[in-house]
Amino acid sequence: MNTELAWATGLFEGEGSMSPARRGPRGSRSRRSHTMSLGMVDLDVVERFRDAVGCGAIYTSEREGCRTIYRWQIGKAAEIVAVLDRIEYMLSPRRQAAAQALRASLAPRKRMRYAPAVALLATLLLAGCGSGESTAEREIREGHRAVEHINQQNCEVFNVCKHPQREQAEGEEEAKAHPQVAEAEEREAAERG
Repeated sequence: MNTELAWATGLFEGEGSMSPARRGPRGSRSRRSHTMSLGMVDLDVVERFRDAVGCGAIYTSEREGCRTIYRWQIGKAAEIVAVLDRIEYMLSPRRQAAAQALRASLAPRKRMRYAPAVALLATLLLAGCGSGESTAEREIREGHRAVEHINQQNCEVFNVCKHPQREQAEGEEEAKAHPQVAEAEEREAAERG
């Protein structure tokens, strides 16, 4: 075990902080980027920490009547991942949970409509979607219903308004891209009607 890295992990455990990105409207105070930082009044300790983890910049903060604070900080995703890869396994469970939240904030955000759908369809295909007697068309139809349910929940949770014309255009594009789903929907509509 690298004793210098273990020392740095202990110091970060006590004095460091991790902040995941907060997504707010552009220009608002509620919007901030992801960071890891550690602040102290001893410059030599902060420099030793930076050397142990291998990246980051040191900033100073001076106030009248107060001692100078030296703050090590990183905000680039690649640097955060590199530092977390080195020290996360040595952190306490509470700090590991914060590290996982920070890692999650680094992941690129995609439209909520498709991410759950892809995960659900992959699960259905891998799990066989129930017993062996169900057909592929039934599995696709059930998966499609579940995806629509997830989309409806996302709309309610995230208060997303949908445009009917855009929905219709997207539905037509999906039907062209996935003819099996379109055929299953047509059969279902014929069975109902």
